[in-house]
Amino acid sequence: MKKMMVLVLLVCCGAASAAPAPADYARSLGLREAWVGLTRNVAFPAQWRDDGRFYYRKTVEGGLAFLLGDPAGGAAEPAFDAVRLARALSRVSGTAVAPQRLPFAQFDYIAAGEQRYGAIQFHGEYDDASWRCTLADYVCAAVPEDAGRPRGLGVVRDLRVAVDNHPRRCRCSRS
Repeated sequence: MKKMMVLVLLVCCGAASAAPAPADYARSLGLREAWVGLTRNVAFPAQWRDDGRFYYRKTVEGGLAFLLGDPAGGAAEPAFDAVRLARALSRVSGTAVAPQRLPFAQFDYIAAGEQRYGAIQFHGEYDDASWRCTLADYVCAAVPEDAGRPRGLGVVRDLRVAVDNHPRRCRCSRS
């Protein structure tokens, strides 16, 4: 009898839960936009530079900020000029970019000219492209994909070539 009750209960509950509607998906996609400004001072995992300093992202009023810190102490400073970077990205992408809503979650410092940390490179969250921006004059350009560079883990590859672990959207056709 108990088994029959459990079976009836499972069938009823299974039938009651329907697949999410398109409106449910649209509402869930808007959650990040609705909630991004609700927290303050939540720090995300730090990345380390070769000089012993670290940089990280944290929530601030109106969005997110990228900061550069030193484990020896002292106050964290901006990792770059977010206003100038937003302007440069707006120019090159043709889309308005707000300084506290930059289109990436992580970046890497790279050399530019004589400066060891003279530029940043990041993978855009919305356009599925890699970008490089100099920090002296804030000029941004898309970085061409290297077809010979293996992506991700689980790939048999040449260990002398750096791996690209940035997530990408599926470009497969759906039938």
